Amino acid sequence: GINVNEQHARNFENTLERASPVNLNQFNMPTDANTESNLQLSAQITETSVPSQENSQALQQHQSAFASAVDEVDSVSHHLSQKSTKPKPKKRRQDTKWLQSLDELKAFKAKNGHCIVPRGYPLNPRLASWVAEQRKQYKLMRDGKQSSMSERRIELLNEMDFAWNAQEAAWDRHISDLKRFKVEFGDCLVP
Repeated sequence: GINVNEQHARNFENTLERASPVNLNQFNMPTDANTESNLQLSAQITETSVPSQENSQALQQHQSAFASAVDEVDSVSHHLSQKSTKPKPKKRRQDTKWLQSLDELKAFKAKNGHCIVPRGYPLNPRLASWVAEQRKQYKLMRDGKQSSMSERRIELLNEMDFAWNAQEAAWDRHISDLKRFKVEFGDCLVP
């Protein structure tokens, strides 16, 4: 099939063939690369002739339609080029990675009984960094700042008894350990 630009160019050429020779410069012909073939046609026309009024109007209509078609093609082309060069949204990949890290945290909790991954955890330093990042993003969200944390992520972490404040959670865990020690040994004199 013929695209819109080619069809308008052919209509324009047909009009030129029917018209008496004219100076196309008087019609403000566009000079971009899309109209190169039409400019070549205009060079073949005598510059000193004047068109009849009927041919002049037809020429102007076709020239205007051609210019509109070129603008439309340029606009669509620009839109498509913008669309193809835009980076794809990272949301799905980020969600997948986030869920993978959540699974790693579940495995950690199953093994250790809690979600307090020590900083620099040697068996999985990436998990330790991820846990710290979740706390940071949660705090940013609470402070009304831009954050990757969502209500759904908070729900998922809360379901696991995630410790949003690691120091507070560590304190609570140590107090609990001390209470168990006292029950077992009758005092808090831990050796």
